[in-house]
Amino acid sequence: MKRTKVIGALALAMLCGCREQDAMVPPVPLDVLQEGDLALRRGSSVASNIVVMLDSGATYSHVGIVARRAGEWIVVHAVPDERDDAGVDTIKADPVTTFFLPSRAQKGAIARLDVDSATRRAASRMALALVAKHKEFDHDYDWDDTTRLYCTQLVQQCYAAAGIDVAQQRRQRVDAPGFHGWYVFPSDLMAHPKMKIVYEY
Repeated sequence: MKRTKVIGALALAMLCGCREQDAMVPPVPLDVLQEGDLALRRGSSVASNIVVMLDSGATYSHVGIVARRAGEWIVVHAVPDERDDAGVDTIKADPVTTFFLPSRAQKGAIARLDVDSATRRAASRMALALVAKHKEFDHDYDWDDTTRLYCTQLVQQCYAAAGIDVAQQRRQRVDAPGFHGWYVFPSDLMAHPKMKIVYEY
């Protein structure tokens, strides 16, 4: 009986500890955010570590688009293993604070493409439209297939709809177990000459 109580207490402590860690959200300056900004993070998951390992210019492993919905700042992003009620990985719309939870982000940044605000706003609205369509995550990471999207592909498609080629044909060749081909990483988007970091931690 005592052993059961001890195990239960430890489990509760671990659970509370995780919640406390997630509650310590970095001070994201919401007053700095603009529609169409890019939200970048470097996670601690296996998938994040693989991206960083494969990306020759890696600082961040994941990217999404900042949008405004019902008065709240959110990040629209395509991420694996965060399935919806139907058990499918679809594009997510998370509050900015959720996107940057310590359990998901070791470090993060907000970047802005130096184009007019109407263009950035159009990209963010396209992102919201893709959420409404329940667009699926692309587990094949096929840049040429836009029926499903991975994170950089989402950003590219949204800005392409607004008339901007963010990737500008940048690709990286990867030949590793499970990954063979040309891929676009967050660093490829950040290499755009008009992309500027407006916040980082």
